[in-house]
Amino acid sequence: MKKTLAILCAFAAFQATQAQVTIQRLVDINISSMHCSPTFREYNNALFFDAGFGLNGNIGTEPWVYRQTNDCPYGFYRTAPAFSLSPIFFTTINNKLLFTATDPVNGNKLWTTDGTAAGTTVLKNPSANYNTVLVNCFSSGPAYSNTQFAVLNNKFIFNAKDSIHGEEVFISDATGPGTQLLIDVDTAHFGNGSPVFSSPTDFITVGNNVFFKAQNIKYSYELWVTDGTPAGSKLTKDIYPGNRFQSGYSGPSYFTAFNQKLYFSASDSIHGLELWMSDGSTAGTVMVSDINTGIAGSAPDALYAYKGKLYFAATTAANGHELWTTDSATGTTALLKDLTAGGNSLITEYTPYNGKLYFVNNGSELWSTDGTTAGTVLVKSGLSSASRLALFGGKLYFESLGDLWVSDGTTAGTLAVVGATGFSPRFDVSGKLLCFGFSATNKFLLCDSNQQINTIAASNVSPYGDIVKFGNAAYFEGNSTSGGIYALYRIGETITNCTPVSSIESVEHIQFTVYPNPTAGRFVLETTAYQGKHMALCNTIGQTVYTQTLSNSQTPIDISHQPSGLYFIHIYEGNKVVGTQKIAIE
Repeated sequence: MKKTLAILCAFAAFQATQAQVTIQRLVDINISSMHCSPTFREYNNALFFDAGFGLNGNIGTEPWVYRQTNDCPYGFYRTAPAFSLSPIFFTTINNKLLFTATDPVNGNKLWTTDGTAAGTTVLKNPSANYNTVLVNCFSSGPAYSNTQFAVLNNKFIFNAKDSIHGEEVFISDATGPGTQLLIDVDTAHFGNGSPVFSSPTDFITVGNNVFFKAQNIKYSYELWVTDGTPAGSKLTKDIYPGNRFQSGYSGPSYFTAFNQKLYFSASDSIHGLELWMSDGSTAGTVMVSDINTGIAGSAPDALYAYKGKLYFAATTAANGHELWTTDSATGTTALLKDLTAGGNSLITEYTPYNGKLYFVNNGSELWSTDGTTAGTVLVKSGLSSASRLALFGGKLYFESLGDLWVSDGTTAGTLAVVGATGFSPRFDVSGKLLCFGFSATNKFLLCDSNQQINTIAASNVSPYGDIVKFGNAAYFEGNSTSGGIYALYRIGETITNCTPVSSIESVEHIQFTVYPNPTAGRFVLETTAYQGKHMALCNTIGQTVYTQTLSNSQTPIDISHQPSGLYFIHIYEGNKVVGTQKIAIE
């Protein structure tokens, strides 16, 4: 029979000292911290994320959506009730949102969705049926950098592995036939009985190419490139000859797009770590400058492109590790300024502001530069662990030793914000800057353009993972110390109570019985809706331990080879779970 999916929404609003902006609890989404923090992605004017761990007996998490229409967030598709690895949302390809998920039938695969159950599909290709999409559940949110994929010409190029090729480069156009191996960098798939992978990583799109680094039996970690076709996927250059079993490797890193080329740090056997660039061809992959002559190299890092110049830090015997530039107009590479006389500089947090580039040096100094030596000036010293530079209301905000600071670009105008001790900036919400404090009693506050502070009361809510902006509000998963239940919270102008979702999606749930239950190992699964369906038996950690096609209305099942304990029976129709029950083996 068909049942309309209805999610009842628990709602509670915290009283706030700010009249219009409050923190609201929208809906419970998890009851355990064992899950990963949600990977929030905006798509088709809706916010997608993973939720459901422990809710309604579901030990996994599933794809959820919030459409910001005063309705509750809800789960729109169940990849595997009770057991699924958290869906991890990536990017949009051909008007579909891509994500990974695991179920007992398909394993860990790439999926697409249009935000409906009918439009949610696992991407399978018989010639490239990969079993793992290599991502990190804590590295896909807006505050993090995921280097396991890139987008090129509306195609998804990513790191995955299968049982034949190992860990290699795959491509997808958001269809099953268009999801396949792109390049097998390491064709020597097994060595000494163990899998041998190329381990591609650091994917970055530059012009009409995607660059990445990988290794194989012939080359250690080197720079590779693809134009999205097998014929156009190749090694750019063997910068440091030698394979993975030898000591030398170029180790390309700090990939940065600049002047339609890739700039990066790499080492050869003569110059050590220096600044390189590549246009994707062998001849066009060259060292930019031998900054520090000799095998020690200059160890470039902190690369950033701005207004026709590439800024980076590099080491010389004369100046130590300091700020350098490469000029796209002249092609010259030169020291810009020795920021830390007699020592080394650690440059972070590049942020454009008022026509200049601002950055933090050694965590203790705020600097600005117009690209000239004379125009590279110290704005403020005496800071501590300065970070999170953010623009708001024509000012530059940042945190120093966990406190909120503001700068107008001058030394006199760079000050701690009164009343914001223990807070760091995030982004604007309803025309004010949202700030967050880990150790603060009330963890959120708002700062207007005149640095007037309003506290948002949230003393018993602790964010878990990212705080993201969607529309004119902020969203996060948080847990209340009073109940330990994780919920989706919203910070913004107060909205009316979200209402139960109804008539959104229809999902078939078949009626079936199993007897005897508990069982000694042999039982009968009885259902009249057996045609085209199969059962999967899962243990309590989500592993599929047995599957069988349903042959008739009373299908005998023998699982006597399984150890005693609690199990779950899932009835599948294709990829979709249409029924679930518990069974105990005695």
